[in-house]
Amino acid sequence: MHPVPGAWISARYRQAGRHWSLGWHTGIDYAAPVGTPIRSATHGTVIAANAYDATYGYKVIVRSAVGDVWYCHMSRGAARVKVGDRVEAGQQIGSVGATGNVTGAHLHLEVRRPGAGFAAGSFIDPAKAVDFTPRPYRIESVNLGDDNERGRATRKKRRARLLTDILRPGAVVVLFQEAPKAGVYAWLTANVSKRPRGRRQGHRETAGASGRRIWSSKRVTVSAKGVLVPEQRGISKGKPGAPKPLVWQDCLIDEYRRRLIVNVHGPFGINPAAKRRYWREAFQLIDGLRKSRGLAWRQVVIAGDTNAPKIVRRRAKKYGLRDVRLMARATRGAKWSTLNGWKPRRRIGGRPDLILAHEDATVIEYRNPKDRGTRDGTQALTDHNRQIAILR
Repeated sequence: MHPVPGAWISARYRQAGRHWSLGWHTGIDYAAPVGTPIRSATHGTVIAANAYDATYGYKVIVRSAVGDVWYCHMSRGAARVKVGDRVEAGQQIGSVGATGNVTGAHLHLEVRRPGAGFAAGSFIDPAKAVDFTPRPYRIESVNLGDDNERGRATRKKRRARLLTDILRPGAVVVLFQEAPKAGVYAWLTANVSKRPRGRRQGHRETAGASGRRIWSSKRVTVSAKGVLVPEQRGISKGKPGAPKPLVWQDCLIDEYRRRLIVNVHGPFGINPAAKRRYWREAFQLIDGLRKSRGLAWRQVVIAGDTNAPKIVRRRAKKYGLRDVRLMARATRGAKWSTLNGWKPRRRIGGRPDLILAHEDATVIEYRNPKDRGTRDGTQALTDHNRQIAILR
């Protein structure tokens, strides 16, 4: 992860010069204006923040798998982290300054062996050390359709294949829509640990309300969870829309990557103006939750049946979120698979499910698999599609 995107290198590692006490440069300098964001190049734990000395100025030090990463010459009070914080690659930890022994504003990035001093053998070339790539994680959105006639008619015949389909990809987080505690969801919950793959993945419900459920694997640690309920307003065809809560959880993936996962199921039976009001308020609620928990929008993932994809995409764009399906389509090297090219398979009523992630996310793979049929002709899934995305 580049620590100062857009900056240029003004001094390289081991560059000789009389300006440096060892006779050569111990890190890499990235020239940028004061206030330019500095992002963590690796995952790690903060062991120094806003620490000052005459040579390095104000600095942040992150202990990571590659060594102690020093971010130096920040402005006073510019650090956005504190000692003990766990940071992830790409997270903003401070901003460029011009404190300490400098000739202009820049970031001095230095990597040392853990706990090492200033001896010549203490330093590691940052260009070789900070190429750490986070492990990708898989998220899946499944609409069980257990609240509709087709779901009730076929759920007994499709249970085993449905669980097989859910467990095969090995998702870190699985979000269910239309999943009341009775019926097929109860069977899935009771049988997931009976499968070898299920025991290995360790899936269990970590958040849920009113048919919206979130499963997490044993790799995920959930620190908080809850329900957001946007106000339901407006009627269409003489019937009010049913209240639709947003289920959320604040979790750690792979120890350092923190994510706010939101499971949505948008309102139906209301007119477009009412849907716009609903989703405007829904994103405001999510934004308030995000701020209260100290998260950036790049740490938010939203998935589920929106019932208004165009309205949701427009609203999400204001917060830097995009449809993962479209991101994968536009990303060179990303894998994707649907049965109908890039036209999403649609449920009855023409409402595709969505997975929304920040535009900075790397989409490695996206899948919209076709429902698998059973021997008697019934489908393994109902009229809703499954969305599978691999993100980094």
